[in-house]
Amino acid sequence: MCGISIILDKKKSIGEEAILRMNKSLLHRGPDAHNHVRIDHDTYRVFIGNTRLAIRDASDIADQPLFSEDNVHALSYNGELYGYDALKKKLEKKYSFFTQSDTEVLLYSLVEYGLKFSDYINGMYAFIYHNRKTEITYIARDERGIKPLYYYEDDNCLVAASEIEAILQSGLVKKELNELAIAYYLRYKHTQRPNSFFKGIHELEPGYCIAINKKSTEIINISDGETHEREDNKDLHPDVLKSILNAAFIRQYETNVPTGIMLSGGVDSTLMLALLSQEAGIKNIPTYTVVFRDVPGTYQTQDALYASKAAHQYGSTHYEVEVDFDMSKYLHDFVRITGQPVADSAALLTHLLAARASAQVKVLLSGAGADELFAGYHRHSAYYFYLRFLHKRKFLIHLFKSFSSLLQIIPEKIFRKKKLWIKFLHQIDCDAVKTYVNFLSMQGLCSLLPEIQQTSTVSIKDFFSDHHLLQSALNYDLSQYLISDVLAITDAMTMAHSVEARVPYLDKELVKYAMSIPGEYKLLKGRKWLLKNLLNQYQGTEYILRNKEGFGSPLLYWLKQKQGQHYMRKVLKKNTALDTFLDVEKRNTLCKALERGDADTSQEVWALILLNEWLEYQFT
Repeated sequence: MCGISIILDKKKSIGEEAILRMNKSLLHRGPDAHNHVRIDHDTYRVFIGNTRLAIRDASDIADQPLFSEDNVHALSYNGELYGYDALKKKLEKKYSFFTQSDTEVLLYSLVEYGLKFSDYINGMYAFIYHNRKTEITYIARDERGIKPLYYYEDDNCLVAASEIEAILQSGLVKKELNELAIAYYLRYKHTQRPNSFFKGIHELEPGYCIAINKKSTEIINISDGETHEREDNKDLHPDVLKSILNAAFIRQYETNVPTGIMLSGGVDSTLMLALLSQEAGIKNIPTYTVVFRDVPGTYQTQDALYASKAAHQYGSTHYEVEVDFDMSKYLHDFVRITGQPVADSAALLTHLLAARASAQVKVLLSGAGADELFAGYHRHSAYYFYLRFLHKRKFLIHLFKSFSSLLQIIPEKIFRKKKLWIKFLHQIDCDAVKTYVNFLSMQGLCSLLPEIQQTSTVSIKDFFSDHHLLQSALNYDLSQYLISDVLAITDAMTMAHSVEARVPYLDKELVKYAMSIPGEYKLLKGRKWLLKNLLNQYQGTEYILRNKEGFGSPLLYWLKQKQGQHYMRKVLKKNTALDTFLDVEKRNTLCKALERGDADTSQEVWALILLNEWLEYQFT
């Protein structure tokens, strides 16, 4: 895992200081070595930088940028390849290897197969490749979007890097806010690719490559992109899935350096721990869970309780990362390492967990991707129910929505899922796509910004097929929400502490298998039942039966205390950067609803707080 950067100097007018500044800004991603090369051609020059986090082959000869034996091919690479022994043996028949790193395997795969290289590898990556002879440059990102890559281009240069901050630190790009990105953020908690929060800086789409030669620059789709839904369920025996999961977990569990697991006590991370300990025989795996001090139980998740039980049951060495509920203590550092805001409170927890884990491990395994692949979110089961019983039945939809006021008077002790049902009834619509858009978005903010609701709905409709609405929703979460929210914060927050995060549920073979399963089958017996069925084989019933809570901070409790209210008051100030996007009266409406207890708008208020703090940090 590394930080990568490139400057393609079109007029040979840029000094070496620019790439040095970029490398310096990426040292947290790769503290073990930092290097750069300058390659001159007749009319332009290329600077390629790398900061290295050494996982495999920690020797100096494996440092990057790495060159081929003939010194023609150069590679700066961020990522990991898994299970590449057979590929390496095949390549060794033609090329001489001088390291034990996976970087060299990727380098010669590019030399041998060109942009078809992805057919032969299993892994996560973002890389910069340059051929000195042909003067071809590839800047590419993995198909699942696990590793980030951003770029900027004008008449003078093309600049790309693992993080936006590195591009800004080059001194070649003017820092300007992209106001269009904020409209999307205020609805969905993140911006919409390929846009970033900065004008002119774009996020490279997953599975795409910027291919540059002497004559042109093209952005090319290099992913397979094909998913074939099975026609029957004959290969869906639990043992088949268990075998594929087990192989993926073992492939991605790193034996060269200390490796741990982010353990929530939920199905995904607990199943990972169970299989690695029970099937692979790996004992005493370090596991980490965040615990908040001095937070009443009604505001806490039960992650710590169930994670502790899972650790004891499956024999891990467990660490509780105890943190203060007062998030203002961590907010400044958190905003500083946030390249662009994602209003998911799990980001802060990942930051705190990785900071603690970095003292003991160099790799952390995450359960990210399981919910998207196996239909694990509440919105998935809600949409499944909606499509089966309510879609195209306007009378039933109006009848169901009329029940909302009746549910309000029923005590939660009698009807435990009261809040979920009220939320569901408010969000369903006669339009199926709009219904899912409502499930995805922060409704408290959307109700104040109708113009965003209209434009965002249109853009999301492009992802939906009228004939495969459920599968379209699952695919949207896999290709948009997972990448722009979950994976973005996982990478940024772990790499801020020089820890490599791996996501075994997004292993190439596992994704291929999971994508072949029809969406309806994934929800046939409830959310994520295929994984729950497996965990049950390892005496995991109590983890299956616990409520799904998500990996989040006690926002509501914090916002009710004086520390949180201080940041709410900052949001309510007049003449701030927020005025451009949401006037103070509307911000006040949102905050007052929270203070009075009329609605839990903590997520929306957190989105405004984070945006306000980020704008202040970046532009004042």
